[in-house]
Parts: sequence; structure tokens; C-alpha cells
Amino acid sequence: MIKDKTHFSLFLSPQVRQMVADYYKLDNCKTQSEYIENAILFYTGYLNTAHTEAYLPRVLSDVLEGKLRALGDRVASHLFKLSVGEAVTHNILAYESDISMGTLRELQGKCVQDVKRTNGKIDFEDALKFQKDL
Repeated sequence: MIKDKTHFSLFLSPQVRQMVADYYKLDNCKTQSEYIENAILFYTGYLNTAHTEAYLPRVLSDVLEGKLRALGDRVASHLFKLSVGEAVTHNILAYESDISMGTLRELQGKCVQDVKRTNGKIDFEDALKFQKDL
């Protein structure tokens, strides 16, 4: 038996009863009772707000903030991995290259202009054509 909970009868229309049966698992609830309890808590919170129109935006804001934080963490992790790979590539190329600092600075300037002009859509084929004068 579940502690600190009481049992009571609940009358629902067949349509609402079917909705509970259909949706409780989608809400990650273990039981239909848990789903109904969550619904009651949500609706009670909605009713208890001084301005009911402010409740839903606050709830949405909390949910979106959590989702965006998780997305930001994921993007940051991927950017870190990409940066490490790029640093390794730079070091290998620098070790194997006979390029002068002046030529490097000119190339960096050209690359900055290319990235601005193409909105970051640079591909290897374009770089190869430029370097090989194809």
C-alpha cells in the first residue's frame, strides 16, 4: 500500500477515463492515479495564481529554461570537441608547413572576408581551387 495516500472514489466520464488511460504513460507516470494527481496539482496551481493568465507563461518559461539549458550544455560539449580537433589539425599543419607569417596573415584576412561573404559556408573544394589556381 502507498504510504501517506488515501483511497476515494472518483467518477469520470468515459471520454475522460479513456484520456487518462491513453496519456498517463506519455507523461512518464507509473500509474493512472499519479497522472490524475499531477493534473490536480497543476490545475490547483493554475487556480491559486493571482492572475491566472500569468501561470501558464511561468510554467512554460520554467520548462523552456530547462530544455534550453540542456541544449546549451550539449552544444558547448560539441563545440569543445570540435575545438580540440581543430587545434590538433592546426598543430599538424603548422608542423608540416613552410608558410611565412606574412602569408599566413594574408590568408587569415582572405578567410575572414570569405566567411563574412558566404555566411560561413566555405567548403574544401573552394579552398582547393583558390590554393591550386584551378
